Amino acid sequence: MKLSVTCIVVLTLALGAAADADAQGTILWASTSGRPPPSEPGDLPEIPGGGHVYRIDPVLKTVTLVGDSGFDKLGALDFDDNGTLYAISNGSRGPADIYILSTMDASPTFVGTATATDPDLPVLQGIDAIAFDSSGTLFAAPYSFVVTGTGPNDFIDFNRLLALDLTTIENGEVTADLDIRMSGPSGIGNAGAAGIAFNSAGQLFGSAGGSSGHPADLFSIDTTTGEQTAIGGTTNVISDIWFAADGTLYGASPNGDLFTIDPNPMSNPAGKKTFLFNTGIRISGLTGENLVAEVSEVDIDIKPWRFPNKIFPWYGLVSVAIFGSADFDVDDDTNGVDTTTLEFGPAGGAAFPWVIRGHDFSQPHDGYNDMIVFFRASRSGIKCGDTEAGVTGSTFLGNPIVFGTDSIVTVGCFKWRPPSRHRHRHRHRDDDDDDDDD
Repeated sequence: MKLSVTCIVVLTLALGAAADADAQGTILWASTSGRPPPSEPGDLPEIPGGGHVYRIDPVLKTVTLVGDSGFDKLGALDFDDNGTLYAISNGSRGPADIYILSTMDASPTFVGTATATDPDLPVLQGIDAIAFDSSGTLFAAPYSFVVTGTGPNDFIDFNRLLALDLTTIENGEVTADLDIRMSGPSGIGNAGAAGIAFNSAGQLFGSAGGSSGHPADLFSIDTTTGEQTAIGGTTNVISDIWFAADGTLYGASPNGDLFTIDPNPMSNPAGKKTFLFNTGIRISGLTGENLVAEVSEVDIDIKPWRFPNKIFPWYGLVSVAIFGSADFDVDDDTNGVDTTTLEFGPAGGAAFPWVIRGHDFSQPHDGYNDMIVFFRASRSGIKCGDTEAGVTGSTFLGNPIVFGTDSIVTVGCFKWRPPSRHRHRHRHRDDDDDDDDD
């Protein structure tokens, strides 16, 4: 029986370039690239596992498969400010088809094909990098080239920067409002951008990926001229980058390595990378979500389905139900309840390892999964006469959960009295008195 409404700190998502600076945690999203089986002699060998989408917790160092998009390669993905996950399939080979991916299973929904109309630039091939700016415009770094001869190296790269307005889609095409050619740092080297990301100030950064001849792994990009400015040198292949709300720049490599990168060009050394861990997946695209603490109302119930909630302070187990809702998934791997941190009562007794989860315990049922946890009454600090008790704990990210209280009735209590001494009164007979009858 639900008796009291309690408060819990729930983490919601602040997504996109204009994320809230008060974010309490970060979850990264990564896409993978592969290669289909060879169809003709001389084709490159197959690389399986492409087109998968994963969630990465950089603190807990966990990698969770979201789903398979069905494509061989997803080289670019990013969230808009509404929490919609966009991706472009086929990588630099093209065509540059834009999709919305389900955050539940990575299933794709076609949006349109990115196109460029500048007659002075070659036909667009594919896109390996995308990033939303604070206005909701989707920037993209496509790859295109002009063939100059018959040899394998007889071509000229045209690395470009596009701005795509997703609200203007005609005949299945998303036409670029901005289409400029990027130039390498100081006009030298390859200007390819395998990944791009905006920081909170609206400055665009890029990563070189495996572009040969690029003088730096990281660089800033002028969105007006397309000119790149190198930040540091080359030490690792960085396939994509993403800025968290707190300014942390994350970068990932195709071999699965995950880094934080210093984007300050004045640092010494500039562009320094700090290795976090190897994710074990072939990362091609990288984005993320900022988890922001907000207060939501969640029901708990001590001794569910019973009222009053009777507790023996000295012995027994006390069950506590925590109810999920549309705003709170108690079983979520990131934002859910970390039962190992739960404490009950004034003394903060720890929860038993037994947890009942994955069922709707609400009465009547509301369709959301709940959980029931158990505590020793003797370790709770509850005393005879107490009328309420509460629970505290945190999420898997370590953010505190502040629960309210529920009513209780202590039983098995009595006022202790020392054993009474029964005094036996004896009638004392005085023989002398008996003799004094005369």
